[in-house]
Amino acid sequence: MKKYAFAALFIGTLGAASLAQAQYVATPAEIFVPGQNMTKTQIWTRIHNQITKVNADSKVGKLTTDQANVLLASVQAIKDQVKADYVENGKKELTNDQKVTLSSMLDQTGIELHSVNGLKDYTGK
Repeated sequence: MKKYAFAALFIGTLGAASLAQAQYVATPAEIFVPGQNMTKTQIWTRIHNQITKVNADSKVGKLTTDQANVLLASVQAIKDQVKADYVENGKKELTNDQKVTLSSMLDQTGIELHSVNGLKDYTGK
């Protein structure tokens, strides 16, 4: 009888522990949002990398002049957005929301860049 009581107690303890784990809910600060932890240097590096990639692909004929101009205009819009965010914030700092938006814009431009080259994905990270 002692064996069954111990087994029941052990199983009951496991059930209570798993129930406690199932009720855990992450706070907003714990939820990962891509891009929010990027530094200014990482953002500017991604911008530079995309400009370099567009220019290199255009030079070797992987992109037409029109394609290169469209992609460069997209990257220029991102640069302009970074500068506008600096002005809005009154300093050369970006909020987490601004970082997320910029990262998303860079991701989209990277995808467009490589889709014209026939590749599936490139985000410039």
